[in-house]
Formats: sequence, C-alpha cells, structure tokens
Amino acid sequence: IRTNVFIASRNFVQRIKVFRKEIMMGKNNPMAIEDFSDKMEFQGRGAGHIHGTAWANLKKVSMILDNENSLEDSEDDFDSDSEDEFETEQNVFNNETDLEKAFKKLRTDEKLKKEEKNALVAFADKFTTCTLNPEMAAKMIDERTDITQGFLIVGIAGETQKHHHTKTCKKQGPECRFGMPKFPMWKTILTKPTKGEIAEERTEKRKKNKEVLEAVLEVLGNEELIS
Repeated sequence: IRTNVFIASRNFVQRIKVFRKEIMMGKNNPMAIEDFSDKMEFQGRGAGHIHGTAWANLKKVSMILDNENSLEDSEDDFDSDSEDEFETEQNVFNNETDLEKAFKKLRTDEKLKKEEKNALVAFADKFTTCTLNPEMAAKMIDERTDITQGFLIVGIAGETQKHHHTKTCKKQGPECRFGMPKFPMWKTILTKPTKGEIAEERTEKRKKNKEVLEAVLEVLGNEELIS
C-alpha cells in the first residue's frame, strides 16, 4: 500500500461508493437506511478506512421485524389472517412503534418498558452478530439459507473481523486499548446501572462485579487454556 497509495485509495473510494449505493441505500436493505454521514481517514501506512453513522427508518424496520415474527408464528394461517395483518400494518404506520419509543427514551434518559427493551434487542439481533457458528450465521441471511453459506461467512469473519493483538494494542499501557478480549455472552442484553439504596451499597456491588469480571478476563487472556 505504501508504494501504491494513490491507486489503493482510488480503489477503496470506488468500493465505498458501490457499498453505499448497492448495500446501504439498496431497496432490499431491511435496515431501511434513509441518510448517512461518514468521513475517510488514513492510517500511517496509507490504508484508508471509514467512520460513519447511518439513520434508519425505525417504523419500516419495526414492520419488517413484526412481519418476520408473524410469519414464523402462523405460516399455515396466512390467508385467514391476511386482513388482520393489513390492519396491524396500518396501526404501525399510524402509531409510534416500540422501537421508536425506545430510541426516544434513550435520548432523553427515560426508563424503558419491557416491550421497548425487547424491540431494541430484536433490532440488534436482526443486523449484528458475533457468532462463528455456521448454522446461526446462515440463518442471519435467511431461515432457508444453506449451511455451506454459513461456513463461507464464518471463514471470512474469522479471517478479517477477528481481533489479533498487535503492537498498537498496548502502546498506551499493558492492556489492550481496544478492550479485547470481550466477555462471552449467550444472548443480547441491555446493561443497566448498578442497583443499591445507598452509595456504599452500590460501590460494594461494583467492587464484587469487578473482581468477577477480572477473573473471567484472566481466563480469556490465557491462550493455552482457551485453545
């Protein structure tokens, strides 16, 4: 890259343009992105990368999630329930969805209801995963996707999206500045503030939690034990 910065940059810019047009703003994108903002940065060796934010139509996303759930629950009763489904879609368009309410409350720091928390989890699970299980990766595309596609996805993710420590990780101290490895988790959860009636009680809980997490990190950092 250092000897071909211009050509590499032109190629990268072209790929970004295609990604924006065909993937991000594509008509078939279930994330229903309406707008985006990003900027390009270059590493010391000349490699370009993008940081950005995308704005999704949460109402459309909610409809997609609701339709998927309804199809899973009642595939055999499609004809008899089609009128009810139409009414449900109209209600979604006319009313604020749980996903929209959840994002508003996150901005105003209000307490979330159970259904709003579930909407956030469903939204995250629809578009993101950290699994290296081929079967689960295939289902992220479609329930009918062949597992061979799952193996292909997992192979690419393991090669290009899996963190490997380099000298840049610890240039600010002995610990990885990117917080790797991350704690294992079986399902998506929303973190909450530490509970406690008084400050001393909350402090004691945080101390115990920290001790547990540090013990887990010690195990995760032992490559011989993990492998």
